Amino acid sequence: MPVGYRTFDQIDLNDIWYGGGGAGIQNAIDLYRTVEMPVIRALAMPHDETIMKYAVSEKNGFQKLGSGQRPDRKMVQIATMYPKVDKYGYGVGTDRDTLLRSTGREIQLDFNRPFKEDPEHVLLQFLKVMMEEPGNANKGYGFYSSQFSGEEKITKPPKFQNNTFAASHTHYYRSGAASIVLADITKAKQTIRHHGHMGRLAGWINSVEQQALEDLAAWTGSIIRSPVSDAVAIQGFPESFTLLGVDWYVTEMIPSGYFLVVEVMGDESERPLVMFEPANLQGLNLFPGNQPDYPIIESFVERWMGVKVARRGAGVSVQLATAGTYVNPTFNE
Repeated sequence: MPVGYRTFDQIDLNDIWYGGGGAGIQNAIDLYRTVEMPVIRALAMPHDETIMKYAVSEKNGFQKLGSGQRPDRKMVQIATMYPKVDKYGYGVGTDRDTLLRSTGREIQLDFNRPFKEDPEHVLLQFLKVMMEEPGNANKGYGFYSSQFSGEEKITKPPKFQNNTFAASHTHYYRSGAASIVLADITKAKQTIRHHGHMGRLAGWINSVEQQALEDLAAWTGSIIRSPVSDAVAIQGFPESFTLLGVDWYVTEMIPSGYFLVVEVMGDESERPLVMFEPANLQGLNLFPGNQPDYPIIESFVERWMGVKVARRGAGVSVQLATAGTYVNPTFNE
């Protein structure tokens, strides 16, 4: 074994990379890649880096016919969505000097970080595409925002049963007040439901809005007691809770002053997002360095992915502010 290819506490670098009995870093990331993230399973339809085609036609409806009359033929309108994929890398200290001056435990802790932060990174990309207004011609591919791209083949949201929608219809709006109230939640639900999205709803809020909801349900004002108010008065709302039929998740990834509600966990083809990944670069990938005898040296971690909203009526992003134009939240990556 070449001199100098051991850690500060005399562990062979290959023992860390390969491990005994398949317990090394390389096998750990291979195992990680076999597990589907719950956030992907709830929100996104996986798709490779190819053009996606989907039907956008409204329901044909049955036509009353006379004797010998045939129904009018109606063709299904097919729209397209072009893949968008970005490359993300995670910096791990794998230069030779750093590895040789580190203990085996320190190297393992360093490599654990991509595993821990990858789910947060994926969720952040999901939140950004859902909460940032997509811009002119739906360039960012978000929820309904009064803008449509040519490839969508529509100029306003399709009607659903008795509901018709103007071209100006939007799912990005201000609530009219600086603090969340229960009517904000019921309005967001209705904005989703009237497009026909009747599945389970999930919401994301900051801890500031969590506190505001606790104050609504607790003894800070004159309220009529209920099981909800009694429970909140004792325990508060935890980091995930259900209120008004929405499963809420508290995260500091969303800045205060906003909340998001979206339909989740439907059939794969009905999920609100589509997640594009190259077929040969799916998931989190660990690439060896340029020294075949010691692949851990100069190794690096990457993920290739892109996200677009596929079901434009399936979510709502609300800014808690007085009347005016919706302003995109600022995310810290």
